[in-house]
Amino acid sequence: MTPPPPASLVPAGQDQPTSVEQASSLYKSGNIGAAIEIVEARVKSHPGDIAAWRNFVRWLTESWQFTRADAALGQALAVFGDDAVLLTLQIFVKQELGQSDLARTVAANAALLYPDRLSFQFDSRLLLPMVYADKADLNARREQYTTGLDELETMLPVMHQDPARIYTLERSNFLLAYQGEDDLPLQRRYANIVGSMIAAADPTLRACPRRSRPFLSGRAADGGKLRIGVVGKWFFSCTAGNYFERWITRLDAARFERFVYYTGHISDDVTARIGAAAEHFTLLQSGTRSNAQRIRADELDILIYPEVGMSTGSYLLASCRLAPLQCAAWGHPVTTGNCAIDVYFSCAEMEPADHPSHYTERVLLLDGIGVDFAMPTAPAIGERTDFGLPASGRLYFCPQSIFKIHPDMDTALAQILEGDSNAVLVFFQADSRAVTMAFADRLTRTLAVRAINAKGQIKFLPRLSASAFRSVLRLADVVLDPFHWSGGGTSLDAFAGDVPVVTLPGRFMRGRQTAAMLRMMAADVLIASDVEGYVRTAIEVASNKTLNKDLRALINANKRALFDRDDLNAQFADVLCALVRE
Repeated sequence: MTPPPPASLVPAGQDQPTSVEQASSLYKSGNIGAAIEIVEARVKSHPGDIAAWRNFVRWLTESWQFTRADAALGQALAVFGDDAVLLTLQIFVKQELGQSDLARTVAANAALLYPDRLSFQFDSRLLLPMVYADKADLNARREQYTTGLDELETMLPVMHQDPARIYTLERSNFLLAYQGEDDLPLQRRYANIVGSMIAAADPTLRACPRRSRPFLSGRAADGGKLRIGVVGKWFFSCTAGNYFERWITRLDAARFERFVYYTGHISDDVTARIGAAAEHFTLLQSGTRSNAQRIRADELDILIYPEVGMSTGSYLLASCRLAPLQCAAWGHPVTTGNCAIDVYFSCAEMEPADHPSHYTERVLLLDGIGVDFAMPTAPAIGERTDFGLPASGRLYFCPQSIFKIHPDMDTALAQILEGDSNAVLVFFQADSRAVTMAFADRLTRTLAVRAINAKGQIKFLPRLSASAFRSVLRLADVVLDPFHWSGGGTSLDAFAGDVPVVTLPGRFMRGRQTAAMLRMMAADVLIASDVEGYVRTAIEVASNKTLNKDLRALINANKRALFDRDDLNAQFADVLCALVRE
């Protein structure tokens, strides 16, 4: 590796052009598309401006334009050599593009070049692939991850010599939960590493703030409202945003003062509704330490993280003590492992009997699906030809992100093709062609072992708009829920269009969401107890027209149990009030 160049080729002290300042302003306000256009023009006109290149690549990644980001990184690294920021971005982009081994190699080399940069130390030991070659590969990667934690724990005394480096961490353990195993021990160890460094860097950020006033019957003794904070990166139209929007917008303003801290950069109607409803809406665009101090200064009574683990920023903040009571929810449905989080909100219908053993947090169970989820508009059913689907054959949709499809499901997919010669398996492409092909190759190997010729029976649709996705989903004869990680928003989209979903409940909540929804609609017949039952039920639902029609009618009649449940907002408010009385 070549030595790094100076931090910037722009002369020291030279002011950035107004256009770049405008780009930063647009980015901070949520208009990331316009910001990208401006900074792209800047790197073309001033290719020696490393700050512009860094922003250009980072903003491309934040808008999921990984192929463009990869090309831009190639150009920038050719000019600037092994710049630490660009290398950090390259590792992330290569992982997202399905080149996990290359990403790990880049991280390992960068860790030697920049031994004090924590992201490289974490990436070189903990990076996981988007798609596993098979179950043996998954097991090997999990063992590698565990060994990586061993090494990081051994390095802690050295890392504690400059603990403030933790604030620069750009590594998330997001993909671990998709392995389908009990992650509590690993999550606890990861959280302890991060938390110990935050405590060493600034002990005040790990000290629990005192409650500033007593509460009686859910109200402050001084008559004030309960001060509720919500931190998140996904307050826009996506699964997490749609799930938890009404936890904010429908919270009783007469009883609660709402503080929303948005760490993301995408703005749409969901963002606007949340911003309009909250008494305080803050865009957190500074570093972790400044953001933490900003939140702590508001003297909240309860702080809620709906999706801890989906981004590094939210994970670092959740590792601080910024309110007397801190809660997580199932936007990323796995324990945080974090001693700074007191309560985990989950759903009674979705949790197994032994659920307390799956969490380091105290679990509070909510009714229904736990949230007041708005009924999605069901668009008209399109034509198969509109989406490039075959005119004949029965459509078995597996519409989840490809990284959610566990190797354990491959045999069931093969058995469906064996049991129904007219079956067509329909998946959706990943953002990266390499990720899509890695899954397709894995499934092809499974089919080859069983001597299945699936020519024309496997289709990959492009990523679609929300409306188009719901339209094509209604063409499915049946939806196949993934093993170990069931559908959340995707299953709700299916049920909104009266489409039957077959599921095999997993051991953990993250594999049981669809089963809970089906029970709430009295559609238990779609819940299998084993793989053979899953395959048998899927084939029967797809091929038996009378049964299929009856199931759609049943879902149509009972789906209101899932949607527009204002009573769940009242329950959530009561739970919050009960918590402060304890």
